[in-house]
Amino acid sequence: MPPSILSRKETLPKNGAAAKYALILLTLINFLNYMDRYTVSAVLPHIQTFFNINSEEAGYIQTAFIVAYMIISPICGYLGDRISRKWIVVVGIAFWSLFTLAGSFVGPNSFWLFVTIRGLVGVGEASYITVAYSILGDLFTRKNRLVALGIFSFAVPFGSGAGYMTGAVAYQIAKSLMNPSNSQYAWQWAFRVTPTLGVVCVILSILFLPDPERGNADDVPESDEKSSVYTDILILSKNGSVVFSTLGYISVDFVAGSLAFWAPTYVNKVHADAGAPFGGSINFGVATIVGGIGGVLLGVYFSKLLKRFGMMHADAFVSGIGMILCAPALFTALLILKPIPWLGWILVLFGLTTSVLNWALVPNIFLETVIPTRRALVSGLSNLIAHTFGDAISPVIVGSINDQVLKHSTPYKALQYGLMINVIVAAAGGALFLISALFFKRDYRICQARMSQERKNTQLSDTIQ
Repeated sequence: MPPSILSRKETLPKNGAAAKYALILLTLINFLNYMDRYTVSAVLPHIQTFFNINSEEAGYIQTAFIVAYMIISPICGYLGDRISRKWIVVVGIAFWSLFTLAGSFVGPNSFWLFVTIRGLVGVGEASYITVAYSILGDLFTRKNRLVALGIFSFAVPFGSGAGYMTGAVAYQIAKSLMNPSNSQYAWQWAFRVTPTLGVVCVILSILFLPDPERGNADDVPESDEKSSVYTDILILSKNGSVVFSTLGYISVDFVAGSLAFWAPTYVNKVHADAGAPFGGSINFGVATIVGGIGGVLLGVYFSKLLKRFGMMHADAFVSGIGMILCAPALFTALLILKPIPWLGWILVLFGLTTSVLNWALVPNIFLETVIPTRRALVSGLSNLIAHTFGDAISPVIVGSINDQVLKHSTPYKALQYGLMINVIVAAAGGALFLISALFFKRDYRICQARMSQERKNTQLSDTIQ
């Protein structure tokens, strides 16, 4: 690929047509990203049967994905602040689509090959999501940025829910059409839906995805001279908003990862004899979509409302309150979902909604407290830390607790005990977000002062020339 393509920059109108096209396309890709990621959960029991693995081993499927995702994120963040972000997105989509399809052809005696392939899928997805926020940050001004991030975040619940439902439906259709002697392979068809859509997204990205100059929306001309990675990391480590929001987001990823992986299985166990008329995967998929949409809308709404009353740190504050409210809702839902299903599902929906109030808010914290030439890196480093201690380990921890309790209890109780760890993690995450709120005003002003200085330096340089 010619160097001119890799380093090309575009000065684009702020909040203009190119920005809107990019938002639509990136949201579509984000939808596909999460649809692919959560297809596993929809057919997890069938995967366990196919490979003859226990719950702890099944947890490694998600862990491999997340480990690769978190390792590649800071690398792509570094590149995303230096080379064309458009081509990082294109290569990432093509990579994850290829390996998602490859995973659907693995045989029953090759479990660890399947795990490895899911890890490679994580490599592709990390390359996309790491730079997406910084692209949007350079296309939309501060006034419109939070709304744009909210729209982008809608893809998470839609994609996650679509992953649950599409996986379950694809399995049922494939099973009904296959010879009964080959029905154990039906789950593989769940992994052959997203690669087709991935090809479409690759073509659309090549044709229509803009590659804005860094700082385009903030009127900060991009300098060809970049600071070292060491300097960037040192400066980011002194940013309290970034540090504590990242620590708070560990809890978000931990809870989301364990629920996404195990909740459909838990619901199926709860309603083994009755309830859940469309199956745990589809019911939880619907709850994920509704809760996700509601959470993003409410998070953006309350943040903008509080900012009108002068609360600059509203993003972090709303994120913290959401996680704190999630903890008791999740605890109660796990206890009563079986004896009182209707109330249990209301609490599940409430818990999912409050746990995702932060989805658009945390990226906005980074965009408002970090200068444009470090935004891809901060996204990559945040992904690394949050996933390392979040969803990279939570499915395995829940699965391990389940296996230990299962020796002395029922499958329903065993998984219930495993999922209870999320209650403590959610409450701790809420506290960390509230600590982040204490640093926001200082960090925001430092960022604005640095961008103002960059503008003055550019004007002085232009005058001299």
